[in-house]
Amino acid sequence: MARKIPLPKPKPTPRRLQRRQQMASAADYRDPRSAILTSDRRTIRVVSAPDGGALRQIITGRSWIGTASYPSAKTRRSQPVEGRTEDLWTLRCEVDPEILDYQNQPFRLEGITDSGPITYIVDQIRLLRSGVRELVEGKCDVRAATTERALARKALALEFCEAADLRYRLVLRDELMDRTEVEAIDLIQTYRFVIVTERHAQIAAHHLADSDGVSTIGELARLLEADPVRGLGIICSMMVRGLLAIDLTRRINRDSIVRAVKPIAGSLPKLRFV
Repeated sequence: MARKIPLPKPKPTPRRLQRRQQMASAADYRDPRSAILTSDRRTIRVVSAPDGGALRQIITGRSWIGTASYPSAKTRRSQPVEGRTEDLWTLRCEVDPEILDYQNQPFRLEGITDSGPITYIVDQIRLLRSGVRELVEGKCDVRAATTERALARKALALEFCEAADLRYRLVLRDELMDRTEVEAIDLIQTYRFVIVTERHAQIAAHHLADSDGVSTIGELARLLEADPVRGLGIICSMMVRGLLAIDLTRRINRDSIVRAVKPIAGSLPKLRFV
């Protein structure tokens, strides 16, 4: 009688290992949190991740979505990024001193329309220095923003903004493609994790106050550190933290204009809803 010889187990391929990791992540996924808002026309369900982070993951939905992760120093959490448009405006939010906090893909909106149910994962919400909260939707061009599906989602988002006291904003990729600004923003965000001490903040505040709120990178860097490169890094990191503003309309150099920012007045609303 022939004896069966067990065959060696095949080595896991990279694709199989990736699939196992996805299955493990799916097993650890918890039910999302939700809240109900009522607009003038319909009831809107707001669904968010239980940990307060991004709702969409690599295993979310029925299709594969390539998602990058951007470690944000301003928000102190990782921000998911899909596509060039989200990448550009995420970097802009990171360095803009008027934006205090932001979250990409924070929650999903669910509602019922005349044509049936509709769901929409919000691209971004952000909190401005003025206290205004914005819901931002990014599209590559006008054509992508005027499709039947996009218009239905926009209508749902507008009703949600009215019920939740948010301001709706549509961002097109062409608005973010100025080469000079892109290069300046990219340079500033590379220094976002440079440590800014209380001494640095006080020196910059006193210097800008004595110079009517306007100075240059070279002059301020000389006061902050003996090494001008390190001084530049501190100034860029201070812009990420909303302590000052650098002129982005020209290429950054030692003669670039640095301006003071207005202090935050009063209490601010929370960025999150659920």
